[in-house]
Amino acid sequence: MGSHTAGAGRTYFCCGTPEPADVGAGGAIDLDDNLSRELLEETGIAMTELDVEPGWILVRDRCFLGFMKRVTARDDAERLRERIRRHIAADKHPELADMRIVRGPADIDSRMPPSVVAFVERQWR
Repeated sequence: MGSHTAGAGRTYFCCGTPEPADVGAGGAIDLDDNLSRELLEETGIAMTELDVEPGWILVRDRCFLGFMKRVTARDDAERLRERIRRHIAADKHPELADMRIVRGPADIDSRMPPSVVAFVERQWR
């Protein structure tokens, strides 16, 4: 995360707190719309460029609830990282400082909050 954010220096997934625009007429939060907007704002990647699994995974870390969705890029990790880094460099107020590639347990470190660690460990089972 960028130095001006609450999570400065930490390694998170692209995310955001739902905004009033994410709440539909019946009061339901449109998590898919929130994810699409946050991903595009933070990385420059549109959901249409990804393979998106159905459903959501709830990750709980004490008082934190995270709704995660597994998405898979069609590009390789290195090319995707460079594209995201160019997006970050062009953004006047980027939320991200960089993009990390996490391929396995050896890539987990103390900059990752427990909710992120829990999610990636689940994906490797």
